[in-house]
Amino acid sequence: MSNLIIDYVASGFAASFRLASPYEDYEKEIAKHLVHSSQFLKDSLAGHVTISGLFNAYTEDTFAKRVQDSGTDFNKTFPDGMYADSGGLQVVTQGKTITTEQRKKIYKVQAEYADYAMSFDEIPAKMVHTKDSNDKIVKSERVYLKDIVGESGTKAGKNLKEQIQYFDSIDAKCKIVPIVQGIGLEDMSEYTLNMLDELDRNEIKHLECLAVGGLANEYELLERALNIYNIKGIPKGLKSHFHCLGVTGFRRLMPILIGAKNGLLPGLKKISFDSTTFTKSYLLGSVQMSLEDFKKGNKIPKSLGRVRNDFVDSYYQELFDWWKKNPDNIFEDAEDMIQHSSFHGQFNDKNKVDLPKNKRFTTGKQQYSELGLEHGVKTIVQKHAFVYYNTYKFMVILEAYLSNEIDLDIFLDGYKQLGLLKWLEKITDKSDLPEFFESVYKSAKIKVKTVDDGSETTNCLF
Repeated sequence: MSNLIIDYVASGFAASFRLASPYEDYEKEIAKHLVHSSQFLKDSLAGHVTISGLFNAYTEDTFAKRVQDSGTDFNKTFPDGMYADSGGLQVVTQGKTITTEQRKKIYKVQAEYADYAMSFDEIPAKMVHTKDSNDKIVKSERVYLKDIVGESGTKAGKNLKEQIQYFDSIDAKCKIVPIVQGIGLEDMSEYTLNMLDELDRNEIKHLECLAVGGLANEYELLERALNIYNIKGIPKGLKSHFHCLGVTGFRRLMPILIGAKNGLLPGLKKISFDSTTFTKSYLLGSVQMSLEDFKKGNKIPKSLGRVRNDFVDSYYQELFDWWKKNPDNIFEDAEDMIQHSSFHGQFNDKNKVDLPKNKRFTTGKQQYSELGLEHGVKTIVQKHAFVYYNTYKFMVILEAYLSNEIDLDIFLDGYKQLGLLKWLEKITDKSDLPEFFESVYKSAKIKVKTVDDGSETTNCLF
């Protein structure tokens, strides 16, 4: 288990860190600092944790271009690589159909700015809308279409071939991550094998790994990963790395990590997962508890709130004490950080009056426009520090668990499905999984609508 690589892929970072600024000097400095900040995060963690980024090649290409034009290679803003989503889900959600020309534009962005490119998958489902008497949509839900799973896999394979041929035509080094759809082993197998059957041996070499999403419950990622590793006919090389889409915290990630730790996913050497949880943490003021907090049973607020108080001061002191080890640190002290945060102009000192609200410049653009380049940059770098400190604490806990330093009870105390996780910890033989998942079904009650059963439902697992 000590050889397993965990690749944290920061999603949503471009918007969070205000890249693509129209101010050239500002863009140049914040992009340059992001490279150093990301490297510091990696250097603070153990060697088997890697740090990558993810951007949307359909909606965030301007971010990439602005960073590149500022003099920083966009795909170097994270030390271990850049992933590029295709944006296919956004197109479907908008009720649009993407054309071949649009796909090629996205391939170009992926090839230019990313090391790993997500594929255009084909989802065997449709959106069904319920309207009121005024013909206004009041409810939308996705309906699974079991009858077109094989056809969808074949279409996904043709998309892959098109993407590979385009990359070849411009000699791109970007590897491709196909997304697998389908519910249950049978459907996932049909989808995956139909997709791969569209490629020849040389084309398959362009693939990095397979990816799945799992948003219905905490155990779906594990279930879908197990299905992938049970499909006969997938090239062995595609099973050394596995990507999890949209992970939102310990509860989503732990089942698949336990499965990997117990050898239930043979040949797996690297798990990557993308998440916006931490990149959004500054916007939400979210605070991730540390390993020491869990060990000591400390109860701390889950967010900073909007009013500066003793907790805000103590937290920023803790944050500064971590960040000051960064060779690229530009802050003098914790107060310097606070005055470049959303608490700018507030003082936790009865002898110092808060600034008027119209003088509290709390965004990078405000500080840049009103106070100058140095202050604008510090505001964004303060976000780097806040976001990466939360990320650091999360990853330290994962490292401690995977190295058997702590038990699940330490950081998941009170979780209602902790018993299922502890049961999973004891499973090292796949033959014991059916009984385990029967209990998962009963606990999670996962259901997905299908086109042919109307109001009735079908199980999402196995």
